[in-house]
Amino acid sequence: MYRALIFLIKAALVVALVVWIAEREGSVRLNWIDSQGADIAVNINLGLFLLGLLGLMLFSLLLFRIFKGFADFPKSWKRYKEITNKDKGFRALTLGLTAVAAGDTKAAVYQAHRAEHLLPENSALTLLLKAQAARLDGREEEANDNFLRLLEHKDGSFLGMRGLLQSALDRKDYASALTIAREALKLHPKQPWILGVTYDLEIRQRELETALKTLYRAEKYKAIDKERAASDRIAMLLYQADMEMENGAPHAAKAHLEKAYKYNETFIPTVIRLSRYYIQHGKRKKAASLIEKAWKVNTHPDLIPLWASAAPKGKKKDQSLEQVKWFEKLSQINSNSYQGQIAVAKAAMEHGMWGEARHHLKQAEAIRTSKTLYRLYALVEEKAGKGTELVQEYLQKAADAPPEKSWICKETGHLYTSWSAYAPPHNAFNTIMWDLPFVQDEALLLTRAEDLEPTPVIEAPR
Repeated sequence: MYRALIFLIKAALVVALVVWIAEREGSVRLNWIDSQGADIAVNINLGLFLLGLLGLMLFSLLLFRIFKGFADFPKSWKRYKEITNKDKGFRALTLGLTAVAAGDTKAAVYQAHRAEHLLPENSALTLLLKAQAARLDGREEEANDNFLRLLEHKDGSFLGMRGLLQSALDRKDYASALTIAREALKLHPKQPWILGVTYDLEIRQRELETALKTLYRAEKYKAIDKERAASDRIAMLLYQADMEMENGAPHAAKAHLEKAYKYNETFIPTVIRLSRYYIQHGKRKKAASLIEKAWKVNTHPDLIPLWASAAPKGKKKDQSLEQVKWFEKLSQINSNSYQGQIAVAKAAMEHGMWGEARHHLKQAEAIRTSKTLYRLYALVEEKAGKGTELVQEYLQKAADAPPEKSWICKETGHLYTSWSAYAPPHNAFNTIMWDLPFVQDEALLLTRAEDLEPTPVIEAPR
Protein backbone atom coordinates (compact mmCIF):
# COMPACT_ATOMS: atom_id res chain seq x y z
CA MET A 1 0.00 0.00 0.00
CA TYR A 2 2.79 2.37 0.94
CA ARG A 3 4.77 1.63 -2.23
CA ALA A 4 1.67 2.08 -4.41
CA LEU A 5 1.06 5.48 -2.84
CA ILE A 6 4.66 6.55 -3.52
CA PHE A 7 4.34 5.41 -7.15
CA LEU A 8 1.13 7.45 -7.64
CA ILE A 9 2.79 10.54 -6.18
CA LYS A 10 5.76 10.17 -8.55
CA ALA A 11 3.47 9.63 -11.57
CA ALA A 12 1.43 12.69 -10.65
CA LEU A 13 4.59 14.82 -10.41
CA VAL A 14 5.75 13.63 -13.87
CA VAL A 15 2.34 14.40 -15.40
CA ALA A 16 2.30 17.80 -13.76
CA LEU A 17 5.78 18.54 -15.10
CA VAL A 18 4.79 17.52 -18.64
CA VAL A 19 1.62 19.65 -18.52
CA TRP A 20 3.57 22.60 -17.13
CA ILE A 21 6.15 22.36 -19.90
CA ALA A 22 3.48 21.98 -22.61
CA GLU A 23 1.68 25.12 -21.47
CA ARG A 24 4.77 27.34 -21.65
CA GLU A 25 4.25 30.15 -24.21
CA GLY A 26 6.87 31.24 -26.68
CA SER A 27 8.90 29.62 -29.42
CA VAL A 28 12.41 28.59 -30.23
CA ARG A 29 13.94 29.64 -33.58
CA LEU A 30 16.59 27.47 -35.16
CA ASN A 31 18.69 28.96 -38.05
CA TRP A 32 21.30 27.18 -40.17
CA ILE A 33 22.73 27.54 -43.69
CA ASP A 34 22.55 24.63 -46.08
CA SER A 35 25.18 23.58 -48.62
CA GLN A 36 23.87 26.08 -51.24
CA GLY A 37 24.19 28.95 -48.80
CA ALA A 38 20.46 29.29 -48.27
CA ASP A 39 19.38 30.48 -44.83
CA ILE A 40 16.92 28.03 -43.23
CA ALA A 41 14.89 28.93 -40.18
CA VAL A 42 12.57 26.70 -38.08
CA ASN A 43 10.27 27.96 -35.34
CA ILE A 44 9.33 25.38 -32.62
CA ASN A 45 6.89 25.88 -29.79
CA LEU A 46 8.78 26.30 -26.52
CA GLY A 47 6.82 23.62 -24.71
CA LEU A 48 7.26 21.15 -27.52
CA PHE A 49 10.98 21.89 -27.65
CA LEU A 50 11.40 21.30 -23.95
CA LEU A 51 9.48 18.05 -24.15
CA GLY A 52 11.65 16.87 -27.01
CA LEU A 53 14.79 17.85 -25.12
CA LEU A 54 13.58 15.93 -22.06
CA GLY A 55 12.77 12.89 -24.20
CA LEU A 56 16.22 13.02 -25.79
CA MET A 57 17.86 13.11 -22.40
CA LEU A 58 15.83 10.14 -21.16
CA PHE A 59 16.61 8.16 -24.30
CA SER A 60 20.33 8.92 -23.96
CA LEU A 61 20.24 7.80 -20.34
CA LEU A 62 18.49 4.58 -21.38
CA LEU A 63 21.13 3.85 -24.02
CA PHE A 64 23.89 4.53 -21.48
CA ARG A 65 22.37 2.07 -19.02
CA ILE A 66 22.01 -0.59 -21.72
CA PHE A 67 25.65 -0.24 -22.84
CA LYS A 68 26.84 -0.11 -19.24
CA GLY A 69 24.83 -3.25 -18.43
CA PHE A 70 26.54 -5.14 -21.25
CA ALA A 71 29.94 -3.87 -20.15
CA ASP A 72 29.35 -4.83 -16.48
CA PHE A 73 27.74 -8.19 -17.19
CA PRO A 74 30.85 -10.30 -16.33
CA LYS A 75 31.23 -8.54 -12.96
CA SER A 76 27.52 -8.79 -12.22
CA TRP A 77 27.49 -12.46 -13.09
CA LYS A 78 30.50 -13.09 -10.86
CA ARG A 79 28.86 -11.25 -8.00
CA TYR A 80 25.66 -13.22 -8.50
CA LYS A 81 27.60 -16.49 -8.40
CA GLU A 82 29.42 -15.40 -5.23
CA ILE A 83 26.15 -14.59 -3.48
CA THR A 84 24.59 -17.86 -4.65
CA ASN A 85 27.64 -19.87 -3.60
CA LYS A 86 27.72 -18.11 -0.24
CA ASP A 87 24.11 -19.05 0.39
CA LYS A 88 24.75 -22.64 -0.69
CA GLY A 89 27.95 -22.73 1.38
CA PHE A 90 26.24 -21.60 4.55
CA ARG A 91 23.54 -24.15 3.93
CA ALA A 92 26.23 -26.82 3.50
CA LEU A 93 27.82 -25.69 6.78
CA THR A 94 24.49 -25.91 8.56
CA LEU A 95 23.72 -29.35 7.12
CA GLY A 96 27.27 -30.54 7.83
CA LEU A 97 27.30 -29.46 11.47
CA THR A 98 23.84 -30.98 11.89
CA ALA A 99 25.16 -34.23 10.42
CA VAL A 100 28.11 -34.14 12.85
CA ALA A 101 25.72 -33.68 15.76
CA ALA A 102 23.59 -36.56 14.47
CA GLY A 103 26.61 -38.80 13.89
CA ASP A 104 25.95 -39.09 10.13
CA THR A 105 29.54 -39.54 8.91
CA LYS A 106 28.76 -39.76 5.19
CA ALA A 107 26.63 -36.60 5.12
CA ALA A 108 29.13 -34.70 7.29
CA VAL A 109 32.07 -35.48 5.00
CA TYR A 110 30.05 -34.62 1.87
CA GLN A 111 28.83 -31.29 3.25
CA ALA A 112 32.36 -30.46 4.44
CA HIS A 113 33.69 -30.82 0.87
CA ARG A 114 30.81 -28.72 -0.47
CA ALA A 115 31.41 -26.00 2.11
CA GLU A 116 35.15 -25.92 1.33
CA HIS A 117 34.40 -25.51 -2.38
CA LEU A 118 31.64 -22.93 -1.96
CA LEU A 119 33.22 -20.88 0.86
CA PRO A 120 36.94 -20.66 0.15
CA GLU A 121 37.25 -17.32 1.97
CA ASN A 122 35.36 -18.53 5.03
CA SER A 123 38.10 -21.01 5.94
CA ALA A 124 37.66 -20.96 9.74
CA LEU A 125 34.16 -22.41 9.59
CA THR A 126 34.97 -24.85 6.83
CA LEU A 127 38.08 -26.05 8.69
CA LEU A 128 35.96 -26.63 11.77
CA LEU A 129 33.46 -28.69 9.80
CA LYS A 130 36.23 -30.63 8.04
CA ALA A 131 37.91 -31.38 11.35
CA GLN A 132 34.69 -32.54 12.99
CA ALA A 133 33.77 -34.65 9.97
CA ALA A 134 37.26 -36.23 9.95
CA ARG A 135 36.98 -37.04 13.67
CA LEU A 136 33.58 -38.60 13.08
CA ASP A 137 35.08 -40.66 10.27
CA GLY A 138 37.94 -41.87 12.49
CA ARG A 139 40.63 -39.84 10.71
CA GLU A 140 42.13 -38.31 13.87
CA GLU A 141 45.38 -37.16 12.25
CA GLU A 142 43.53 -35.21 9.57
CA ALA A 143 41.18 -33.77 12.19
CA ASN A 144 44.12 -32.56 14.29
CA ASP A 145 45.74 -31.01 11.21
CA ASN A 146 42.58 -29.00 10.57
CA PHE A 147 42.35 -27.97 14.23
CA LEU A 148 45.97 -26.83 14.07
CA ARG A 149 45.19 -24.78 10.96
CA LEU A 150 42.29 -23.24 12.85
CA LEU A 151 44.79 -21.89 15.40
CA GLU A 152 46.16 -19.59 12.67
CA HIS A 153 42.82 -17.78 12.44
CA LYS A 154 42.16 -15.02 14.92
CA ASP A 155 38.43 -15.72 15.08
CA GLY A 156 38.76 -19.50 14.97
CA SER A 157 41.78 -20.14 17.20
CA PHE A 158 39.64 -20.97 20.21
CA LEU A 159 37.62 -23.49 18.19
CA GLY A 160 40.90 -25.11 17.17
CA MET A 161 42.01 -25.35 20.79
CA ARG A 162 38.72 -26.84 21.84
CA GLY A 163 38.94 -29.46 19.11
CA LEU A 164 42.53 -30.37 20.02
CA LEU A 165 41.53 -30.54 23.68
CA GLN A 166 38.68 -32.95 22.94
CA SER A 167 40.97 -35.11 20.78
CA ALA A 168 43.53 -35.31 23.58
CA LEU A 169 40.83 -36.26 26.08
CA ASP A 170 39.43 -38.92 23.76
CA ARG A 171 42.81 -40.60 23.41
CA LYS A 172 43.41 -40.19 27.18
CA ASP A 173 46.49 -38.02 26.68
CA TYR A 174 45.77 -35.98 29.79
CA ALA A 175 49.16 -34.26 29.93
CA SER A 176 48.65 -32.78 26.45
CA ALA A 177 45.03 -31.99 27.27
CA LEU A 178 46.11 -30.01 30.32
CA THR A 179 48.62 -27.99 28.27
CA ILE A 180 45.92 -27.17 25.69
CA ALA A 181 43.37 -26.34 28.39
CA ARG A 182 45.76 -23.88 30.00
CA GLU A 183 46.35 -22.18 26.65
CA ALA A 184 42.59 -21.94 26.14
CA LEU A 185 42.27 -20.49 29.63
CA LYS A 186 44.68 -17.71 28.67
CA LEU A 187 42.35 -16.75 25.83
CA HIS A 188 39.19 -16.96 27.94
CA PRO A 189 40.18 -16.70 31.63
CA LYS A 190 36.57 -16.35 32.85
CA GLN A 191 34.96 -19.11 30.78
CA PRO A 192 33.37 -21.59 33.27
CA TRP A 193 33.68 -24.76 31.20
CA ILE A 194 37.40 -24.14 30.50
CA LEU A 195 38.03 -23.51 34.19
CA GLY A 196 36.20 -26.72 35.04
CA VAL A 197 38.13 -28.81 32.50
CA THR A 198 41.47 -27.32 33.54
CA TYR A 199 40.72 -27.97 37.19
CA ASP A 200 39.66 -31.57 36.58
CA LEU A 201 42.81 -32.23 34.54
CA GLU A 202 45.07 -30.71 37.21
CA ILE A 203 43.38 -32.94 39.78
CA ARG A 204 43.85 -35.98 37.54
CA GLN A 205 47.53 -35.13 37.06
CA ARG A 206 47.81 -34.51 40.83
CA GLU A 207 49.12 -30.99 40.41
CA LEU A 208 47.29 -29.98 43.55
CA GLU A 209 49.09 -26.72 44.34
CA THR A 210 48.01 -25.33 40.97
CA ALA A 211 44.60 -26.98 41.28
CA LEU A 212 43.92 -25.11 44.54
CA LYS A 213 44.47 -21.80 42.72
CA THR A 214 42.33 -22.88 39.78
CA LEU A 215 39.62 -24.02 42.20
CA TYR A 216 39.37 -20.50 43.63
CA ARG A 217 38.80 -19.05 40.14
CA ALA A 218 36.40 -21.86 39.18
CA GLU A 219 34.33 -21.18 42.29
CA LYS A 220 34.40 -17.42 41.66
CA TYR A 221 33.04 -17.78 38.11
CA LYS A 222 30.55 -20.51 39.14
CA ALA A 223 32.23 -23.33 37.22
CA ILE A 224 32.09 -25.35 40.46
CA ASP A 225 29.49 -24.95 43.19
CA LYS A 226 30.54 -23.91 46.69
CA GLU A 227 29.72 -27.23 48.32
CA ARG A 228 31.91 -29.23 45.95
CA ALA A 229 34.68 -26.62 46.15
CA ALA A 230 34.76 -26.84 49.94
CA SER A 231 34.81 -30.65 49.85
CA ASP A 232 37.53 -30.79 47.19
CA ARG A 233 39.68 -28.27 49.05
CA ILE A 234 39.67 -30.47 52.15
CA ALA A 235 40.36 -33.61 50.08
CA MET A 236 43.38 -31.97 48.44
CA LEU A 237 44.79 -30.90 51.80
CA LEU A 238 44.36 -34.41 53.20
CA TYR A 239 46.06 -35.93 50.16
CA GLN A 240 48.97 -33.54 50.57
CA ALA A 241 49.16 -34.47 54.25
CA ASP A 242 49.22 -38.19 53.37
CA MET A 243 52.05 -37.58 50.89
CA GLU A 244 54.04 -35.62 53.48
CA MET A 245 53.59 -38.49 55.94
CA GLU A 246 54.83 -40.99 53.36
CA ASN A 247 57.83 -38.76 52.65
CA GLY A 248 58.72 -38.57 56.34
CA ALA A 249 57.64 -34.97 56.92
CA PRO A 250 55.04 -35.20 59.73
CA HIS A 251 55.26 -31.53 60.68
CA ALA A 252 54.47 -30.46 57.13
CA ALA A 253 51.60 -32.95 57.13
CA LYS A 254 50.31 -31.45 60.38
CA ALA A 255 50.09 -28.00 58.75
CA HIS A 256 47.88 -29.38 55.98
CA LEU A 257 45.73 -31.31 58.47
CA GLU A 258 45.16 -28.32 60.73
CA LYS A 259 44.22 -26.21 57.71
CA ALA A 260 41.73 -28.87 56.57
CA TYR A 261 40.35 -29.10 60.11
CA LYS A 262 39.58 -25.36 60.11
CA TYR A 263 37.40 -25.85 57.02
CA ASN A 264 35.37 -28.65 58.66
CA GLU A 265 35.88 -29.79 62.25
CA THR A 266 33.66 -32.87 61.95
CA PHE A 267 34.86 -34.39 58.66
CA ILE A 268 35.86 -37.88 59.83
CA PRO A 269 38.95 -38.45 57.60
CA THR A 270 40.42 -35.16 58.85
CA VAL A 271 39.64 -35.95 62.49
CA ILE A 272 41.16 -39.42 62.13
CA ARG A 273 44.42 -38.17 60.66
CA LEU A 274 44.86 -35.22 63.00
CA SER A 275 43.94 -37.27 66.09
CA ARG A 276 46.39 -39.97 65.04
CA TYR A 277 49.11 -37.35 64.69
CA TYR A 278 48.43 -35.96 68.17
CA ILE A 279 48.38 -39.46 69.71
CA GLN A 280 51.66 -40.39 68.06
CA HIS A 281 53.22 -37.20 69.47
CA GLY A 282 51.95 -37.77 73.00
CA LYS A 283 49.02 -35.31 72.89
CA ARG A 284 46.25 -37.69 73.97
CA LYS A 285 44.05 -35.02 75.54
CA LYS A 286 44.09 -32.96 72.36
CA ALA A 287 43.21 -36.02 70.29
CA ALA A 288 40.38 -36.94 72.68
CA SER A 289 39.00 -33.41 72.40
CA LEU A 290 38.88 -33.68 68.60
CA ILE A 291 37.16 -37.06 68.77
CA GLU A 292 34.57 -35.85 71.30
CA LYS A 293 33.65 -32.87 69.13
CA ALA A 294 33.25 -35.07 66.03
CA TRP A 295 31.39 -37.81 67.96
CA LYS A 296 28.66 -35.36 68.96
CA VAL A 297 27.82 -34.93 65.27
CA ASN A 298 28.90 -38.23 63.71
CA THR A 299 29.33 -41.42 65.73
CA HIS A 300 31.61 -42.97 63.16
CA PRO A 301 33.12 -46.41 63.92
CA ASP A 302 36.55 -45.34 62.63
CA LEU A 303 36.84 -43.00 65.61
CA ILE A 304 36.63 -45.89 68.12
CA PRO A 305 40.23 -47.21 67.72
CA LEU A 306 41.54 -43.66 68.11
CA TRP A 307 39.44 -43.16 71.24
CA ALA A 308 41.04 -46.29 72.67
CA SER A 309 44.49 -44.94 71.88
CA ALA A 310 43.67 -41.56 73.43
CA ALA A 311 42.78 -43.12 76.79
CA PRO A 312 44.84 -41.87 79.74
CA LYS A 313 47.26 -44.32 81.30
CA GLY A 314 45.64 -46.01 84.32
CA LYS A 315 46.79 -48.45 87.00
CA LYS A 316 47.52 -51.93 85.74
CA LYS A 317 45.14 -53.66 88.20
CA ASP A 318 42.25 -51.42 87.16
CA GLN A 319 43.08 -51.36 83.47
CA SER A 320 40.11 -53.42 82.24
CA LEU A 321 37.56 -51.49 84.27
CA GLU A 322 39.13 -48.15 83.30
CA GLN A 323 38.97 -48.99 79.61
CA VAL A 324 35.29 -49.92 79.83
CA LYS A 325 34.57 -46.68 81.69
CA TRP A 326 36.55 -44.79 79.04
CA PHE A 327 34.26 -46.14 76.35
CA GLU A 328 31.19 -45.48 78.47
CA LYS A 329 32.29 -41.86 78.54
CA LEU A 330 32.31 -41.87 74.74
CA SER A 331 28.84 -43.42 74.56
CA GLN A 332 27.47 -40.80 76.97
CA ILE A 333 28.60 -37.98 74.70
CA ASN A 334 25.91 -39.11 72.27
CA SER A 335 23.45 -41.21 74.31
CA ASN A 336 21.41 -42.39 71.30
CA SER A 337 24.45 -43.75 69.50
CA TYR A 338 24.39 -47.34 68.28
CA GLN A 339 28.14 -47.19 67.65
CA GLY A 340 28.75 -45.97 71.20
CA GLN A 341 27.01 -49.02 72.69
CA ILE A 342 28.87 -51.32 70.33
CA ALA A 343 32.17 -49.72 71.39
CA VAL A 344 31.46 -50.33 75.10
CA ALA A 345 30.37 -53.90 74.39
CA LYS A 346 33.59 -54.62 72.46
CA ALA A 347 35.68 -53.11 75.27
CA ALA A 348 33.88 -55.33 77.79
CA MET A 349 34.40 -58.39 75.56
CA GLU A 350 38.10 -57.68 75.31
CA HIS A 351 38.39 -58.13 79.07
CA GLY A 352 35.97 -61.08 79.36
CA MET A 353 33.10 -59.08 80.88
CA TRP A 354 30.39 -61.04 79.05
CA GLY A 355 27.44 -59.81 81.11
CA GLU A 356 28.44 -56.18 80.59
CA ALA A 357 28.89 -56.88 76.88
CA ARG A 358 25.39 -58.39 76.57
CA HIS A 359 23.90 -55.39 78.38
CA HIS A 360 25.34 -52.92 75.89
CA LEU A 361 24.57 -55.12 72.90
CA LYS A 362 20.90 -55.11 73.96
CA GLN A 363 20.97 -51.33 74.21
CA ALA A 364 22.50 -51.17 70.72
CA GLU A 365 19.83 -53.60 69.42
CA ALA A 366 17.13 -51.28 70.78
CA ILE A 367 18.53 -48.54 68.54
CA ARG A 368 18.99 -50.65 65.40
CA THR A 369 20.09 -54.07 64.19
CA SER A 370 23.07 -54.92 62.03
CA LYS A 371 25.32 -57.74 60.93
CA THR A 372 28.02 -56.56 63.33
CA LEU A 373 25.61 -56.58 66.27
CA TYR A 374 24.50 -60.21 65.81
CA ARG A 375 28.01 -61.43 65.07
CA LEU A 376 29.17 -59.84 68.31
CA TYR A 377 26.24 -61.54 70.07
CA ALA A 378 27.38 -64.86 68.58
CA LEU A 379 30.96 -64.21 69.67
CA VAL A 380 29.86 -63.37 73.24
CA GLU A 381 27.77 -66.55 73.53
CA GLU A 382 30.54 -68.66 72.05
CA LYS A 383 33.14 -67.29 74.48
CA ALA A 384 30.69 -67.60 77.40
CA GLY A 385 30.09 -71.26 76.47
CA LYS A 386 26.31 -70.97 75.94
CA GLY A 387 26.20 -73.65 73.27
CA THR A 388 26.33 -73.80 69.49
CA GLU A 389 22.55 -73.59 68.99
CA LEU A 390 22.35 -70.03 70.31
CA VAL A 391 25.50 -69.07 68.41
CA GLN A 392 24.01 -70.39 65.14
CA GLU A 393 20.79 -68.49 65.81
CA TYR A 394 22.70 -65.23 66.08
CA LEU A 395 24.77 -66.01 62.99
CA GLN A 396 21.56 -66.58 61.05
CA LYS A 397 20.25 -63.22 62.26
CA ALA A 398 23.52 -61.67 61.13
CA ALA A 399 23.04 -63.13 57.66
CA ASP A 400 19.50 -61.71 57.46
CA ALA A 401 20.38 -58.31 58.93
CA PRO A 402 20.35 -55.19 56.73
CA PRO A 403 23.62 -54.00 55.15
CA GLU A 404 25.84 -51.56 56.98
CA LYS A 405 27.48 -48.39 55.84
CA SER A 406 31.00 -48.45 54.51
CA TRP A 407 33.44 -46.27 52.62
CA ILE A 408 32.15 -46.51 49.06
CA CYS A 409 32.96 -44.84 45.74
CA LYS A 410 29.85 -43.03 44.59
CA GLU A 411 30.86 -43.51 40.94
CA THR A 412 31.66 -47.22 40.84
CA GLY A 413 30.24 -48.71 44.05
CA HIS A 414 33.63 -50.14 45.07
CA LEU A 415 34.02 -50.64 48.83
CA TYR A 416 37.05 -49.50 50.84
CA THR A 417 38.20 -50.04 54.42
CA SER A 418 39.22 -46.37 54.75
CA TRP A 419 38.79 -43.01 53.04
CA SER A 420 41.33 -41.70 50.55
CA ALA A 421 41.35 -38.69 48.25
CA TYR A 422 41.78 -40.84 45.12
CA ALA A 423 39.67 -43.98 44.73
CA PRO A 424 41.72 -46.87 43.29
CA PRO A 425 41.91 -48.40 40.79
CA HIS A 426 40.18 -45.80 38.61
CA ASN A 427 41.64 -42.90 40.65
CA ALA A 428 38.52 -40.75 40.71
CA PHE A 429 39.05 -37.77 42.99
CA ASN A 430 37.00 -37.20 46.15
CA THR A 431 34.35 -39.78 45.32
CA ILE A 432 34.62 -42.00 48.42
CA MET A 433 31.81 -41.42 50.91
CA TRP A 434 30.35 -43.12 53.98
CA ASP A 435 27.14 -44.72 52.79
CA LEU A 436 25.27 -47.96 52.19
CA PRO A 437 26.53 -50.16 49.31
CA PHE A 438 24.72 -49.75 46.01
CA VAL A 439 24.34 -53.50 45.36
CA GLN A 440 22.89 -56.19 47.57
CA ASP A 441 25.77 -58.63 47.15
CA GLU A 442 26.66 -60.70 50.21
CA ALA A 443 30.31 -60.72 49.17
CA LEU A 444 30.34 -56.93 49.29
CA LEU A 445 28.18 -56.59 52.37
CA LEU A 446 30.30 -58.67 54.72
CA THR A 447 31.10 -56.87 57.95
CA ARG A 448 34.54 -55.38 57.93
CA ALA A 449 37.00 -57.58 59.80
CA GLU A 450 38.10 -54.80 62.18
CA ASP A 451 34.52 -54.45 63.46
CA LEU A 452 34.79 -57.87 65.17
CA GLU A 453 38.38 -57.64 66.38
CA PRO A 454 39.47 -56.11 69.70
CA THR A 455 39.97 -52.37 69.46
CA PRO A 456 43.59 -51.68 68.39
CA VAL A 457 45.63 -49.10 70.24
CA ILE A 458 48.00 -46.73 68.43
CA GLU A 459 51.29 -46.75 70.26
CA ALA A 460 52.21 -43.28 71.49
CA PRO A 461 55.61 -42.22 72.81
CA ARG A 462 56.06 -42.50 76.56
